[in-house]
Amino acid sequence: MHGSRSERYEHCLDRRWHLDTGGAAAVIAMLLLRGAQTVAELRARTARLHPFATVEQVEATLQRLSEGPDALVRELPRQPGQRETRWIHLAGDAAVERDLMAGCHLLGAAESRPVSEPREPRTATPATAGSSPVGERLERLEAAVAELAAAMAELRARLGD
Repeated sequence: MHGSRSERYEHCLDRRWHLDTGGAAAVIAMLLLRGAQTVAELRARTARLHPFATVEQVEATLQRLSEGPDALVRELPRQPGQRETRWIHLAGDAAVERDLMAGCHLLGAAESRPVSEPREPRTATPATAGSSPVGERLERLEAAVAELAAAMAELRARLGD
């Protein structure tokens, strides 16, 4: 490259997604970073990025982001035992949204369990492991880990460890 100037890049996601206010960008950032959250959680967690004065301002921002065919957020149905609904981002394809929904249902089930009830370890049985998207993902991850462990063992054998 000729000249003494370096190339400069500019973030243009805010223009692409029409995030004309600082609050909208802060809400999207928190949803991308932390997953499904309530309005009160979003207000507290976005305080350093954009100080919302009231919860109603956060709700208005979420409503604006959820409108139209290019909606960026969606309100989830209220989970049993929860006082408030949660919001998720819609950045990504249908598989990402399905995984977010599956994770939210698992989270809601874990949070609604009484504290005194003992937790059972999560183990996937061969008969039920592939019956859900989470089970299928677990099977793929286990296969990938087994493949990596075999490759590591072969590498160690070659190096004489």
